[in-house]
Amino acid sequence: MREKTGGSPFFAIQFISALAEEGLLRFDHDAARWHWQLDRTRVRVARAHEEFVVGGRFLFRRRGESARLLDVVKFSWEMVSARSGEVAGVGVEILLLDVDGRIRLDYQFIEG
Repeated sequence: MREKTGGSPFFAIQFISALAEEGLLRFDHDAARWHWQLDRTRVRVARAHEEFVVGGRFLFRRRGESARLLDVVKFSWEMVSARSGEVAGVGVEILLLDVDGRIRLDYQFIEG
């Protein structure tokens, strides 16, 4: 969790919410503990990459301007069909950079 969220409470809440919505994280009230389906999480990430990026069915492009404050970069994006140009999804990306300006953590939020 710390690796994925950088220890940020805001990102931890977003990360936990996304996993719970997809059924990859659930709280067992009887056992009073969380259950995380790590293998399914890895499969979901790999499947999304194969489906949306590798096959060339979709292109990603930036929407609007990006913003940077110290080591945090935020930008909006849209996923468009490579064939028709129709927008298939939109979202926001937040990057945390290391001291060399390389991406240390990457958070993606899908909008409505």
